[in-house]
Amino acid sequence: MSIFNQNLKSPLEVIVEWVRNSSVPPLTLSISALMLNKDDVINRLEDFVFYGTPNKGNDIISSDKSVTCDALNFEKGFGTENSYKMNLELGRVSANVDRINIVVSINTKGDNTQLPAFDSLTKATFSIKDAAGLTFTTDLNKTGESSCRCISVGLVRRYAQFWRFEEEMELKLGGLELVYNEYMSDSIKKNYPFSKIGDLSLIENRYKKTTKTTNISKDGSKSIIEKTVEMITTQLGKIAGTIEPQKPWKVAIPINPMLGGNSAGVNSNKEYKESGHREGKKWSALIPQQHKTENNGLETKDSMQKGGEDKPWKSQIPHSPNDSGTCEGASTPIEDTNYSSAKPKKNQIVSRTAGSSNKNENKPWSNIIPNKK
Repeated sequence: MSIFNQNLKSPLEVIVEWVRNSSVPPLTLSISALMLNKDDVINRLEDFVFYGTPNKGNDIISSDKSVTCDALNFEKGFGTENSYKMNLELGRVSANVDRINIVVSINTKGDNTQLPAFDSLTKATFSIKDAAGLTFTTDLNKTGESSCRCISVGLVRRYAQFWRFEEEMELKLGGLELVYNEYMSDSIKKNYPFSKIGDLSLIENRYKKTTKTTNISKDGSKSIIEKTVEMITTQLGKIAGTIEPQKPWKVAIPINPMLGGNSAGVNSNKEYKESGHREGKKWSALIPQQHKTENNGLETKDSMQKGGEDKPWKSQIPHSPNDSGTCEGASTPIEDTNYSSAKPKKNQIVSRTAGSSNKNENKPWSNIIPNKK
């Protein structure tokens, strides 16, 4: 269905495709969008969207984000065939824009003494299509002008809240610079002549600098961005290294049986899943605990060797001695410890006859100080 006299549905897709017999001189085709006010004037530099507009990644995006087009590919875009695309989001176009002039130009890189025209191309096809499928297509290499290097193909014009496409096909013999000088306001042309913003050699240098800082070069060196990311990652790693990580431990701390758990350790790299208050946790070292017997005394050396897993206790601070002078709760006196003298609490009697059945059961001792041998 013809696109003419139809309300367009956004977004619009604009494409130019070309083929040529030779890659000399190197050239590329591009699409420009001239955002014109009601006086057919571009009153802001950013309303002239073309191949020289600073790109963001692989795309050129207008300030109001209504126009998106390809950035020039200086590595592969100047061969014998290629395509160039532009998208128009009509709902984002600034309110002061009355129409959008769509221009296709031939842009030569390097020697400007050779200026190929559209008629020198084997193929040059322009098409515009809206979201509803309305399409307009035309050939650009059949102008009949051997020096034509720029064509104003048509206008996307505003009609109240709607937009329509109008074919124009106006030939510009002087290239895109002539179009820029025709529509740009005088104050902007004075401060930004086309030679400063549209020179392909300047744009190519900018492209190379951008590529160098965002990609790894051919010799394998890293870009500034990658080096910065690597440095930040290294610093964060050092900071993180000062914090003790949570990970499985090789040996477990046995639980004090007084808390109702199990005093046995666990195997390497396994969670401690015995019953008790610390079930399911991982511990960093095997530390033998004091084992309390049923009568609340300390175990003997032999019994503690069994419970402490080859870590006998050389000395212990016992509970109060019983009438026989031994440590209460122990089956035999603990080796290397003399209990002949002890410091009792106030008003408590220390001496007891051997075999006496009377004990200070209800009067706990605050401290026992064993004598040295």
